[in-house]
Amino acid sequence: MNAFTKWHYRTEHTKEFFKLLQSNQPEYLLIDTYADLYLGVVRLDNGFFTYNPKFKNVSPVKGEAVWTIEADFDSLF
Repeated sequence: MNAFTKWHYRTEHTKEFFKLLQSNQPEYLLIDTYADLYLGVVRLDNGFFTYNPKFKNVSPVKGEAVWTIEADFDSLF
């Protein structure tokens, strides 16, 4: 993995975004759920992880089912 991919993988698991959000207290917050909807999510013990094909062979994503809005529409809405 390159440096950006390592950072992306780490921050998906640590959720450090929330600490940064709390400390910076921005005036506005835009939430983009495109990747979650387009790529799907993997359910883990402590929450959800946005699926990314780059991480498909890395624990804890490896071997887990990917939930997509198309396949699971009725169960999600």
